[in-house]
Amino acid sequence: MLRPQRETSPPLPWSTIPLPFSPTPLDWGEIYSALQLGAIDGAESGPASALSMKFNEVVDYMTKTEHIHLITGLVVGEAWWNKLSPEQQEALRSSAIDAGREMSALNNAADAAANAELQENGMAVSDIDTTEFVEAAVSEIDALGLTEAYEEVRATLDAN
Repeated sequence: MLRPQRETSPPLPWSTIPLPFSPTPLDWGEIYSALQLGAIDGAESGPASALSMKFNEVVDYMTKTEHIHLITGLVVGEAWWNKLSPEQQEALRSSAIDAGREMSALNNAADAAANAELQENGMAVSDIDTTEFVEAAVSEIDALGLTEAYEEVRATLDAN
């Protein structure tokens, strides 16, 4: 049975999906040595993070599951928001969307560059068919009672 690292924060929704491994809680700073010593068999990491942590020195393979996509939210209080004029609210909303798109593009470019460098340094980077993973995640969204929230976020993303 594989022993991959998982975040030490509360379990991610996918952690309850029956998969053929036993996730091991481990702090980020301990992953390199745990991989090196064989205490864990794998870890969650984006390409840029894997490169900065030099995981290619201790593992030979990375599989791109794309099960986590980082987002940056602009969070404000309702009282403050309500003090803004409708024009200011729209300006802030549209600026946040533009900034989010720019950051996503920068993140995607950084990941592509990191994947290339990891491969240049000898790591095999591969894609997989994520269909089963996506189907299992959808059932988890339902099980956690997050269907309505998911649909609202999906509609917002699709509209922008």
